[in-house]
Amino acid sequence: MLFSTLRLAFVTLALLVTGCAGTYKPEISEELRDSVSTAEVVSFIPQEEIDLQFNPSTAGSAAGAGFGAIGGMLGAIADAAANQSLAKKAEQRVQPFRDKLVEYDFKSVHIEQLKNYLNEVEWVTVSKLESELNREDFKLRDYLPEIDQDALLIIATSYSLSPDFDVLNINSSYSLYIKPTQKSKAKRPRYRAVASQFYQYQSPSKKRQHLASLPDFVAARDEITNKYQLAIDNAKTSQSKSRHEKSKRKELEKATKEALEKSPVNYDWTEEELTQQLNRGIEHILTMKTLDLNDQRSAKDYKALEEKISLISFNGSRSSSTVYLVDNYQGHNFYRAKIGSLYSVPETDKLRFRAALQ
Repeated sequence: MLFSTLRLAFVTLALLVTGCAGTYKPEISEELRDSVSTAEVVSFIPQEEIDLQFNPSTAGSAAGAGFGAIGGMLGAIADAAANQSLAKKAEQRVQPFRDKLVEYDFKSVHIEQLKNYLNEVEWVTVSKLESELNREDFKLRDYLPEIDQDALLIIATSYSLSPDFDVLNINSSYSLYIKPTQKSKAKRPRYRAVASQFYQYQSPSKKRQHLASLPDFVAARDEITNKYQLAIDNAKTSQSKSRHEKSKRKELEKATKEALEKSPVNYDWTEEELTQQLNRGIEHILTMKTLDLNDQRSAKDYKALEEKISLISFNGSRSSSTVYLVDNYQGHNFYRAKIGSLYSVPETDKLRFRAALQ
């Protein structure tokens, strides 16, 4: 199910929201590039169909936390049961969208594009691409020492719809391992990645697209924005500025609610919309990977790219984070978090994250 394939996404998004000290610098150093000339790539896409995200239950753990170890254990059991039920409901809710994609082979489309993008990595030649291995049976400790190349690049990818069907996400990660120079004497050797990263593609929000198509809402939104902008710009204290921003946000929320009551959003994705966004998402993910693997910016270069952006969770709560705006591609901004993860976000949208990660 979705949560096992997105564990890395949860960790990196949590760090994105909470922030990270220091300035990012590329993980793949010049020294590492010089030590690797050939690589094997293993691509894992563990799911056969599109998934639906859901916010996992933590109510049981929170309630049991005040009753010691036994309370915590009982709370965890309650959460597990609740999440099993949520997962079952998600499977039922996403089925109509799976039916629309019955002729679409995400894995084949991804692999064909991956072959082309790997040729654009400047410092290494990929001499083997493996995409049919079973993720559950794969054991790095057995596989890595037997490769014929200098390094092994493992790519894991998943795709899903947000809980409210508003956006489609593609999540992907890579881990780069160097082939050991000699066989380990340990019975169960552990090999650490010399570089790893997480990537996310976020489709345009159906809700935002719908609101932008409503002339009355657009006029009301612009009027509210203009009314408060001058006061915000001229505010003499941070408290005054914050007060004006809060009033502006409340009026915008009220206008949005009224507009959606009169004209609800249609979240029923067509087959064409789904395939178009999946194809575009694959392209964006691989473009970000290529950009990342070829990245030679310095920490000073990244410092100059800092930008503070707004974030919004799937339950509507808001936050902000300082990121790096590293590129603009097909109407999307490529944001890099300070921990390094890359996100492709529509220029007009906010970066979405899961409520449980605040």
